[in-house]
Amino acid sequence: MNLESVVLKSGLKMPTKHDEDWKYANMSIVGAVSYNVPKEDQTLDEESKRLIEECKNEGECHIVFLNGSLINGDQLSQLEGLVEVNELPIDEKKWDMGVFTKKKDFSFFEEVAFSNAFKKLSLCFKKTLEMPINIIWINTLSSNYSNVVLEVEVNKNVEVAIRHTLTATHGAEKYFNNIKQSVTLHESSKCVYEEGFLHNGGFNVVETRVRQKKDSELIVNQFSAGSYYTRSSLYIALEEERSKCHLKATYALKKNDVMDYFIYISQLARETESSQVYKGMLSEKATLVFNGEVYVGQDAFKAVSEQLNHNLALGDDVKVFSRPQLDIHCDDVKCGHGSAMGRLSEEEFFYICSRAISKEKAKRLMAMGFVLDVMEEYSVSFKRLINSHLEEEYWK
Repeated sequence: MNLESVVLKSGLKMPTKHDEDWKYANMSIVGAVSYNVPKEDQTLDEESKRLIEECKNEGECHIVFLNGSLINGDQLSQLEGLVEVNELPIDEKKWDMGVFTKKKDFSFFEEVAFSNAFKKLSLCFKKTLEMPINIIWINTLSSNYSNVVLEVEVNKNVEVAIRHTLTATHGAEKYFNNIKQSVTLHESSKCVYEEGFLHNGGFNVVETRVRQKKDSELIVNQFSAGSYYTRSSLYIALEEERSKCHLKATYALKKNDVMDYFIYISQLARETESSQVYKGMLSEKATLVFNGEVYVGQDAFKAVSEQLNHNLALGDDVKVFSRPQLDIHCDDVKCGHGSAMGRLSEEEFFYICSRAISKEKAKRLMAMGFVLDVMEEYSVSFKRLINSHLEEEYWK
């Protein structure tokens, strides 16, 4: 299956660099690959089992997808009485996302998902969960095409924690994950969502749409180790008063990795609050795209918004395209944004090396110190997973 032909069949076109929101992405590489549709009856090999164990933690409910297919539906029985779980074939219904104001023409990947998805997994949280949900996504096949829609609804006064980890076995190359996520947070609810991209052999497009009601709170913590191309799109609508969203991300890119962050936040009601803090390191011809925009509506009095993107170049030939943007239609607000890129301080580097620390270790210490403040509020298990990956993959 050629993705470009599927897109054309849907009456759409692959995005190009002439499209404003995709101008830094070479999507022709993604569209040209001939993908295979995975079989439903798949089994885990030893390396896949090892990866699952690395991603798992005690006291969690684990939902495992293997090449796009749910393989441990029995685990969902742990949530009986607390969560309504529906695994359904995809239908033709489209999401009503008019609340995102001017962003009417969303990515063509949504249309591809709704016309070709294999599964739709719906989670409705009716009570607060002490048990985090851990969705583990594993790719073992090269040129594999996976297409899943996940819908999450968090009821009034309910709190939930969800982690989504995408990884792959060694040797899996040029697979394509097209994942759509729809999240609704009702009044006074809270969702902590952590997302990790831990393998750099494929293409990932993860689009998440969030609608927030009064006094709801969303916390997003992300980590990316890069890939041939990974796009993380977040569309968040703060529809009612005092709703909040706080986004944090760190990344460690190398070897021609491309990480593309696209964020669009609509603050439509009074006393809403948003923050974006994205910090990471790049080396070996890696590319980072940060495209963040905040729309502050005319009724969003006392709104607060902050955007920050800081990048550390650990080598030559790295590229950073940073575009923090504000679109403000209300006078009584507090908004700011900033972007920066730099290298390690030669003076600080010399000082550390003078304390009998090797140059390589000094470089690692300074680079980790650069992103440490972002990771401080990550969960302990997520930080452990990130540090393990950095030790085994990035610094070797």
